[in-house]
Amino acid sequence: MTEQSIERDIAAAIVERLGLEIEPADVDVDAPIFASLAEGTEHEQSSLNLDSIDILEVVLALNAAFDVELPDDQPEVFTSVRTIADYVRAHRAGVA
Repeated sequence: MTEQSIERDIAAAIVERLGLEIEPADVDVDAPIFASLAEGTEHEQSSLNLDSIDILEVVLALNAAFDVELPDDQPEVFTSVRTIADYVRAHRAGVA
C-alpha cells in the first residue's frame, strides 16, 4: 500500500461512514478535519468540518478498516487525514 493510497483510503472511509457529500479524491489530506481547527486558517474551505461526535464514528470505521486501535483520547492524531495516516502506518497490527 503506497503512502498516498493510505491517505485516500482513510478519506474514503471517513466520507463513507459519515455520508459526507464530497468525493474522497477531493479531500485535502493536510487540511484540519475539524471545523474548529480550520477556522481562520488557509484550510477553512477545505476542512471536512467534523465535530467531536463525528470522531467516534471515524474511530470505529478506521479501527475496522486498518486493523489498528486509534486512540480517541489523543486528539492530535485526528488533526488531518495525513496525521491519521501517519498513526496508522506506525501502529498497524504486526508493524508496531
